[in-house]
Amino acid sequence: MSTRLRACLLFLCYGRHMNKRIVSGPATKYVAEEFRAQKRRLNMSFQDLEKISGVGRTTVDRALQGETTLAFETFLLICRALDLDPTTLIREAESRMTS
Repeated sequence: MSTRLRACLLFLCYGRHMNKRIVSGPATKYVAEEFRAQKRRLNMSFQDLEKISGVGRTTVDRALQGETTLAFETFLLICRALDLDPTTLIREAESRMTS
């Protein structure tokens, strides 16, 4: 069996759960933790975050739970709404991946 075929099979078997792609690693979890912590510091509700960021409820919920990776634009919108520096957050997340 070729390496590519094996990778595809592994993704199909383990990379999906009830037709939902599961993509979460240490960087995604770190970003989610920082989003939640800043939301608490700002005493911001989910509704406030949705309204200020312009991002839908399901996406905001998944971002704060670290359930999936975010589109770059969505990441930037949530960072702006939470008054977080995206560059710093990316650097910190990257350091979690390499440590």
